[in-house]
Amino acid sequence: MGAFIIGLLVFILMIIALWRFKFKARYLPLISIAFMVLGIIFLCQPLVPFLYHYGLAVLMVGVFSYTLVSHFE
Repeated sequence: MGAFIIGLLVFILMIIALWRFKFKARYLPLISIAFMVLGIIFLCQPLVPFLYHYGLAVLMVGVFSYTLVSHFE
């Protein structure tokens, strides 16, 4: 449940950055792709259980934010 809450907070922060602070929309797909890559790396590494535990949440934040951001372009 904690991973879901952290993922949701990161996703909300990306939306706030887009609307409130006039963050450049061209950087948001790159940030979303970086979250997807980090999520895959976290899921594939066998050494740190903390990263493996939050890997799926990071991956889903990347996927959902990329889906949302791709509609803004």
